Amino acid sequence: MLKTLRRASQILHRISPRLSADETVLTIDDDGAVKLRTPETRQQAQLDKAVFAELIEQLEQFRFKRVAGTYGDAMAEFVHDLEVYEGPGKKGRITVRLNHEYGTLVGDAPPGIREFLTLLDRLERYMLEEGDNSYMTDEAFLDQLAHGIDFPYFNPNGRPGALMLIDASGAELPSSNREWQLPYADGLIAFKDADGQFGFMKASGEVVMTPRYQLTYGFSEGLAPVKQGGKWGYINTAGGLVIEAELTAASAFSDGMAEVSKGETRGYINRQGEFFAAPKGARQLAPFSGGYGAYQALSRIGEPAWGYIDRAGQVIIKPTYEYGGPFSEGVAPVLEEDRYGFIKPDGEYAIPPQFDSAGAFCQGLAAASQDGRCGYVGPSGEWAITPRFTVAHEFAEGLAAVKVGRRFGYIDRGGAMVIEPKYELAEVFSDGRAAIRLEHRWGYVDAKGVLVIEPKYESARPYQSGVACVRTFAEPPPLVATGSSKVIINLKRAEPEPEPAPAEASAPPAKA
Repeated sequence: MLKTLRRASQILHRISPRLSADETVLTIDDDGAVKLRTPETRQQAQLDKAVFAELIEQLEQFRFKRVAGTYGDAMAEFVHDLEVYEGPGKKGRITVRLNHEYGTLVGDAPPGIREFLTLLDRLERYMLEEGDNSYMTDEAFLDQLAHGIDFPYFNPNGRPGALMLIDASGAELPSSNREWQLPYADGLIAFKDADGQFGFMKASGEVVMTPRYQLTYGFSEGLAPVKQGGKWGYINTAGGLVIEAELTAASAFSDGMAEVSKGETRGYINRQGEFFAAPKGARQLAPFSGGYGAYQALSRIGEPAWGYIDRAGQVIIKPTYEYGGPFSEGVAPVLEEDRYGFIKPDGEYAIPPQFDSAGAFCQGLAAASQDGRCGYVGPSGEWAITPRFTVAHEFAEGLAAVKVGRRFGYIDRGGAMVIEPKYELAEVFSDGRAAIRLEHRWGYVDAKGVLVIEPKYESARPYQSGVACVRTFAEPPPLVATGSSKVIINLKRAEPEPEPAPAEASAPPAKA
């Protein structure tokens, strides 16, 4: 079977208390047969083969190497075992102790274990609670089973590769040879010399500002925060100091404002260097967007809540909402009583709370969800694109990444699928291309879905002004057999077995 372990014959998930007589065992065979044994019942069902292959694929991207932590009798009473059998007499095992009351891991566990155990726990629950298991033969069942579970991406080589800057053709840029840091904006990127001082260069590697700053966060909106003599100020793209270095903390500009600290006082500064303090009691400050900034403080009943301020630092909406998103196209998504809606700057609802989730408006549409499905709403609150996706990202350059089944594709503003869903992950478009992931490798496609840079990177960021940051794969580490029971699973992509040569009629039988 494609993408399965070479000799995998079964996955077994055991949820057992200390007394083995009370154990619960869930077994999944390679043909999709599922068996559940509990002290009270025996259940059997059949998964679609593609679902089993997907479960194995989730395992393949992880190398489970260890389970750290000391587990004594005072710890939780339940143990989770995950075993992968690889043929007669060969098996790897993961043992993870859970706090059974709260369902949390005790100690460290390999990446992906929490998510995989959650998925298997759901499968067990479906078998116990549902009398008719015929729906499990549908390949789409895995979508329901794994809904909301975000499997982390894990480098199969065990360590990160090198970061690199590439141009629109995918060629490495000369600036990659220096010790640089993102963002790349306004045609400049920060780099550090041997003495630890920061300067700025072009993507070509040409030095524009010689290193003389202690620290910087790069350019945004034509200004960059720089630290000199222990204080922060802002420079323009010509290197001129336009906001004096008298701040104790600084950040990037967003919508003409930047969060800073002046002495012990937090607040915002505009492009002219005018400072105002954050509202009294503010705990968190969000970047400005659409002319307003969200902040968190305690509400009148003493609960954390979000409100908004304007560019003059005046509170326009008192902390009221469980969540306050950025203003965009005149409205902002907010959460009130477990439902999302959109408010205007006067605090009145433009779209009443009715969604399970909602994002900011982009190009006239906002991603939102109801009853576990995602779609897009227009300014009136009506569904412009009916909710039928598992995941829906924001629109950019006329396209939005959506998840259909287990794969991402792209739709246009009319809801038509213009790039078929075939990617494991997909990002927003910028500079006419988008980063996508296939076979756990990142590349880029254009607006027609044509691969412009083949998937070969561990990670890939969006293009900005013709430049993108990617991370290459490191060389695989050598495989070492330690004999330790804590080296759990050594996963490799399955390779097709060679076809046996047909035996000639006159050949004698082979000897044992």
